[in-house]
Amino acid sequence: MLALGNEGFARVLLLALASRLAEVAPWLFLGTALVLVVGVFRGLPGNLRSLGDELNGRG
Repeated sequence: MLALGNEGFARVLLLALASRLAEVAPWLFLGTALVLVVGVFRGLPGNLRSLGDELNGRG
């Protein structure tokens, strides 16, 4: 992995996992993508921000 140790390691890892999932089980990939899209529209980013604040003692 070329990105090992870089800031983009998580991004590369997620991209690799998503592409492998799409190759092996496209139905599972599409279901995962659908859940993420619905979650974003239902407030997932705000909830993750709140969780991060609480875990870091800011909330």
